Amino acid sequence: MKKTLIFALIAVAAVISSCNKKTENEDEYYIRYEGSVSTLPIVERSYTVATEGGKQTFKTRENSFTRTFGPVGKGFDASISISYSDDVVNLKTPSVHIEVSKNNGPFALKASGSKEASYQIDF
Repeated sequence: MKKTLIFALIAVAAVISSCNKKTENEDEYYIRYEGSVSTLPIVERSYTVATEGGKQTFKTRENSFTRTFGPVGKGFDASISISYSDDVVNLKTPSVHIEVSKNNGPFALKASGSKEASYQIDF
């Protein structure tokens, strides 16, 4: 009986110890997508981003766009693209950015472009 109790305590301690160890695959990443383009306010912009639930498209008439998604795992393919009607004169070149946060750390810029950007999480 005493040996069984000691074995059970050791097993419980091992389980608790292993639960506290964080492996690389358990890291959580959050992705912040940002975009901006200055056009006439009547022009609708469409931002398409990769999320943990698949691709999503957001339409807005605002000059800037910011959304955060996650958590996702290492190897996730983050992407953003912007589209809008080219039949008006742009006041500013469009830009998009992908920023990533690991385990609730600060966001770091990982990719940028004029109309699209992509980044595979690898840190």
